[in-house]
Amino acid sequence: MLSQITAAVRPSLGEYQSQSQSQGRSVGLLENVCKALVAIAKRLSKSALKRLLKPLLPTKEMARARIEGEAGFYTMVVRLTTVANVVIENNVETGEEGGGFYELAKRACLDGVKMLQWFDGDDDNNDGKIANDSNFIVFSGNSVKRGKVKESAAGKVLTSHIYKLAYVAAIGAGADECEMLDGVFALMIVGIHKLLNLPTFDADLYVLLKGVRLLLPKQLRQLQQDSNFVTEFGQLVEELIYAASERSSDTELFDCVCSLVALWQGSNIDGVISGDNYRFLARVCAEKQAWEYFITFLRELEVADQVECAKLAMKEGQGGKDFFPANTLLDFMDVGVVMGCLGGEIMSSFESAACGGGGGMDSCGHLMRVILVGYGNLIEGGGVGGVTELFYLLLPLLVKVVEFNGLPNGYLSGKGGGKGNSQIGRTAAQAMLHLMKTSQGCFKQAVSNVVGV
Repeated sequence: MLSQITAAVRPSLGEYQSQSQSQGRSVGLLENVCKALVAIAKRLSKSALKRLLKPLLPTKEMARARIEGEAGFYTMVVRLTTVANVVIENNVETGEEGGGFYELAKRACLDGVKMLQWFDGDDDNNDGKIANDSNFIVFSGNSVKRGKVKESAAGKVLTSHIYKLAYVAAIGAGADECEMLDGVFALMIVGIHKLLNLPTFDADLYVLLKGVRLLLPKQLRQLQQDSNFVTEFGQLVEELIYAASERSSDTELFDCVCSLVALWQGSNIDGVISGDNYRFLARVCAEKQAWEYFITFLRELEVADQVECAKLAMKEGQGGKDFFPANTLLDFMDVGVVMGCLGGEIMSSFESAACGGGGGMDSCGHLMRVILVGYGNLIEGGGVGGVTELFYLLLPLLVKVVEFNGLPNGYLSGKGGGKGNSQIGRTAAQAMLHLMKTSQGCFKQAVSNVVGV
């Protein structure tokens, strides 16, 4: 059935590139063909999809000619919006996977954005070339913001799809196309501001957020030199974070906001995002166990807030499928602070992960590393009393882990049965051996205390 539909659709796409006769009937047929294409797009291979979409793309000659008559212009708009809908429905996020096709799609959709300018001003000075399109795109963004587009059928369709066209232009954009990127980026920022003020979120909001996420890394160098834009973008991020807090169940929105903030944070531009917002994002990421984002935001907090959020992360990790990788804290927090303020939570997490809590070998390894690094820090500081106190807490825990998991090669059967992991038991046994070799006096004293001798 799919092959039959494909065979029927493809000739129709090419047949109506010229609309010289039977305009109304031809436009109607093209609309139906395009609807069918969107319906089957997700089930097509990438190569088949490109073969079907390519006839829809207007040529430079068609753009220069501007296709006389309302029906002809409407036909071009239908073509462009179909391309944009298919690209978005198939979650295409990079032009690289489509070879030259997405370069063509980008240029065509860029012209689609530029078409809005035809309604609002004198375009006689434009020779139809593709170059220097950024002025038209920025103008189009302002037109959308001011609502100046004329009330024609083609204008309404074009306006309703303008953000999707901008997204397709973005995915094919190269880092060297600064003028074009400026215009598309400006249009997307205007659109996000506008859509955030609607009572309910439009699907286009998520399209724009994905587009900004794609373009932001390419824009950072230039944007760092524009203090006005830094302020404007910071305000937009604040709005997005507030929207995410108000709609806590909207996972897609929160993921988009986190990715934008993480990209911006990586630009080393200070003062854009407040500490309160970083703390909010870190706490929600801890609850969602989104550890990569959590660590990114945690780095931006004061020590007291880092400790508070890290405690929440370890608590949430114990109750979930993915234990918090506490070893990452050592990359930017003082070892003494980690063990002094979080030592109890770290040992509790290790016990849970190692004794049937579902943490697995990786989680146990991460937590053991923190414990051993903390122990090494005590040794370097010469704190014998602190080492002994640590052993009082740690040795019973390691013994429990060995008993639960057993040892490899049948040396010791674990009490945990199917929940035990002999590799975890071996890790705990090796840790005890390391402690004994490096601090024999403290080890003997702790063992005597544990066994009551």
